[in-house]
Amino acid sequence: MQIGLDLRNWTARLQAQLGSAYFKQLGEAVDLAAAQADTRATPAAFVVPERESGGPNPIDSGVRQRVTVETGVLLAVRNYRGSRGAAGNQALRGVRIDVGNALVNWEPDDAADPVEYARGVLVAFNKSTLWWRDTYRTTYFIRKV
Repeated sequence: MQIGLDLRNWTARLQAQLGSAYFKQLGEAVDLAAAQADTRATPAAFVVPERESGGPNPIDSGVRQRVTVETGVLLAVRNYRGSRGAAGNQALRGVRIDVGNALVNWEPDDAADPVEYARGVLVAFNKSTLWWRDTYRTTYFIRKV
């Protein structure tokens, strides 16, 4: 029985599509605080689990349940040229486009549907770093008979 998606597949996808020179740091983290504590250089990206929700089980004998899973990509970009974030916004735009192009319509091995974009949000900001999280959505099935 499968529970959850393997985040290493997501990191490997970003590595394969964008190359090792794109991010100075790329990996998985459990949340923003863990990513911030481990960030040594920018641009950086961390794949993080967000949420899962199971749908109804349509069969009587066993389980065949569709699960919607949301996975986040935390992006850290440099913001050294001003306190209002203009430099960070410019750096972020290109990174978000490239990450989205790498993930949208990709189908992870353990998923049932291609990845879709769900939403993005500013998660932290200071004079040196802007942190943004884009959320992507896909599904998988829990099967047990």
